[in-house]
Amino acid sequence: MHRFNWPWLVATAFAAFGSTVPLAAQIDYRNLDGHRPTRVTDAYPIERYAFELTLPYGFSRASGVSTHTVSPHLEYGIGRNLMVGFGAEIADRAAETTLGVGGLWNVRRETPSWPGFGLSFEVTQPLDGARFGADASVALGALATRSVGRSRLHLNAAAAVLRPDAAARWTEPAWWAGLAWDYTLFRTSTLLVAELFAEDHGGGEEVDWVAGFGARRQLTPTLVIHGGIERSLRSGRSATEINLGLSHAFAVRALMRGGRQ
Repeated sequence: MHRFNWPWLVATAFAAFGSTVPLAAQIDYRNLDGHRPTRVTDAYPIERYAFELTLPYGFSRASGVSTHTVSPHLEYGIGRNLMVGFGAEIADRAAETTLGVGGLWNVRRETPSWPGFGLSFEVTQPLDGARFGADASVALGALATRSVGRSRLHLNAAAAVLRPDAAARWTEPAWWAGLAWDYTLFRTSTLLVAELFAEDHGGGEEVDWVAGFGARRQLTPTLVIHGGIERSLRSGRSATEINLGLSHAFAVRALMRGGRQ
């Protein structure tokens, strides 16, 4: 079975982050998305009528077992302050592919008195012999973002409102909640982010606390590279996850108001 050369990918990605060439008038690097590079995200969707294609790669190691995954994802700003997206997660172990559909609605923008607030949903469906619908999971979430100078604070929480009957088909936690802080390096179009979150996968397992750090860097007006690492803090559990990826923002003229065919 083919194995990814993940140490080389990590070195290449963070070498790119270290470059000091300034990129002006670009803000896509400030858009935090789930697992790109951290679990905790901001409360804002992508721009109206915009598409964002993300090609993430993940490497995880837990209890001496290594897993490689690729997770292509496409999002679309379907309306004002509203986006939808779909994607897949394909792992080299466990022979299981999971499909996902989700959305984010920014209920209110940030004001001097109140943080930005959003609501999200996510539906995941495992394949490879799973029952369509019966083995699906549905999660609802709430997100808040507050700016403090160059920094922003983010608070996320989500809970599964529907889970499969078979525990072996649980692909998402029963609930999770987390806090993140990010800092913008405007001159280099780079965003640094640190997070701490707790998640419960049910089945009598202990709640897991996870710490993470990541960065996003604008390479061109439409291309962003991201990378991050997460580490479990639970006693007796050795689990580390590394993610790397590229995202490309674009628009289709025919789908924009007044666009030509």
